[in-house]
Amino acid sequence: MRTRSRSPLDSATIDVALCLQGLQFFPDRSKVFAELHRILKPDGKLVATTWSFIENCQGYWAMVSALEARGIDAAPARKPFLLPDPEVLCKHAERAGFRHVTVRTERGFADFASAESFVEAVAKGAPSSRHALAKVPQPDWQTFLLEVGAALAQWQSGSRSRFPMEGTVLHASR
Repeated sequence: MRTRSRSPLDSATIDVALCLQGLQFFPDRSKVFAELHRILKPDGKLVATTWSFIENCQGYWAMVSALEARGIDAAPARKPFLLPDPEVLCKHAERAGFRHVTVRTERGFADFASAESFVEAVAKGAPSSRHALAKVPQPDWQTFLLEVGAALAQWQSGSRSRFPMEGTVLHASR
């Protein structure tokens, strides 16, 4: 099977490119940044987001920690956090020829009915994390959920679980 090395878009035809939570999943980030640069018009804009360090995304950190405490390979659940460093993002963009590159860290909160509802939402929707969570033995599932809930207890607010999440936002011009 041949993989596409270029997008089907013509060079210098796009005004704005958005890459939201995707850069970290590409094995060759230099090629991705070069391709984004290629398709943008002169003075075109790139906006890209990635998650920050997993330790700053408390729900995922609690979940991955509970998986690893069981000896479960949590590498798939760590994938969304593989490009957390603002300096690395900036360097990739600059090497591809982008100008006026800025990267900032944004902090916010994820709000769920409970820690359990967070884990169950991830188990249903996020492919990389879903595969790691599927390795928790069914008889151990409730204990696993209790452990994640205990790790997030400090962010329990009334009937809601509202825990910190952190991401990076890159802005650049061609």
